[in-house]
Order: sequence, then structure tokens, then C-alpha cells
Amino acid sequence: MEQLQPHIGAIGDALVSILVVVLLGIAATLRTKVNEWLASRTTAAQREILHKLAAEGAALAETTWREKGGPEKLSDAVKYVEGMLRKNGIEFDPLSIQAAIEKAVQDFNAQQQKEKGALSIEHH
Repeated sequence: MEQLQPHIGAIGDALVSILVVVLLGIAATLRTKVNEWLASRTTAAQREILHKLAAEGAALAETTWREKGGPEKLSDAVKYVEGMLRKNGIEFDPLSIQAAIEKAVQDFNAQQQKEKGALSIEHH
């Protein structure tokens, strides 16, 4: 038994070392998964902000700059959205901003057509 004592201590140390390595591996994997989840969640939240700001920019352009042509309104709406995103520490490329504004305009126009159709049906 006395001859096994040094080996038992070494085996115990090895098992503890293996356990630590396994726990560190699990922690690293969890950290990676949590970081991926946070990154995807942040991106979704940022996209939501982009689309809300694009709707604001489109509405602002339609109501404030009525006398301007489409390209000028779009340019002004893009500047508005870029400024608001910058204030919130969010960056998007100009094409993504323009696409979000164009979508907001299409959604607005579709809603307007829908409401016009509903009004004309009610008046008949």
C-alpha cells in the first residue's frame, strides 16, 4: 500500500488536471456561443433601429421637402438616417440605409393605396 501512495497522488493530480481542462473547454465553448448570440441579437436590434429611422426619414422627406424631387428627398432622408444612426453609435453602409428608406417609402405608398381603396369602397 505504501508503494501505491505516490501513484495515487499522481493519478489524483492527473484527474484534477483533466477536469480543469474539460471545464475550461466547456467555458470557452459557452463563451463563443454567448458571443455569437449577442452579436446576432445586436445586429437584429440595430436593423430594427435602422428600419424605424428609415421610416422616420421617409416621412420627414415626404412632409418637409414636398417641393423637392425624388432623388433630393432620398438624399436628405439618407443624411437624416446617417446622422441619427451616428448619434446612436450604429454604422451601416450607405446602400443598406438607402435600401431601408426605399422599403419604407414602398410600405408607405402601399398603405396609402390600401387606404384609398378602402375609402372608395366605403363611398359606393
